[in-house]
Amino acid sequence: MPAKGTSATTDALLYMMQTIHEALDGGEAGARIFFADFSKGFDLIDHSILIQELYKLQGGIPRGTKLGVVLFMVMTNSLLANWHLRTKFVDDTSAHEIIPRNSISLLNFAVSDIHEFANEHNMKLNPKKCKEMLINFLHNPNFLLRPIQIGNNIIERVTTYKSLGVILSSDLKWNPHISRIES
Repeated sequence: MPAKGTSATTDALLYMMQTIHEALDGGEAGARIFFADFSKGFDLIDHSILIQELYKLQGGIPRGTKLGVVLFMVMTNSLLANWHLRTKFVDDTSAHEIIPRNSISLLNFAVSDIHEFANEHNMKLNPKKCKEMLINFLHNPNFLLRPIQIGNNIIERVTTYKSLGVILSSDLKWNPHISRIES
């Protein structure tokens, strides 16, 4: 998670990418990212739950934001609190993990927590827009990767994904993002 007090999309992306680059640099791990998409995130806020979350919130209200965005941030403040490899920026939420060679992926637990959180807070995840990305340069990783599911929906694995305005690629190259900028 980006350092407390930072709020730029750049901070959120740098945190995620730095964590992944550092882990993959040793050549003994891969990474897996889950990108969550909340359906009508700002429109589905349950006011009674929001009031409870406001009591728990420690910190100020960001300047220059619209109230709906702020209230959504309050609602999702505790989301993934126990999953340290997470990135949250307004309504964009992702969880990622580093998977050492010959290990089991645990990202399904984070996705399950996100889904449970959404249900408990009367919010909806959109399984068709949620995506998964695997970043792996190991020749023989021996990962055990169960498909990520939300309910009965298997989440699509993608090689590129636009997160916070930047196109991320599973090969960690910037060609897709640069091509998008040039077009």
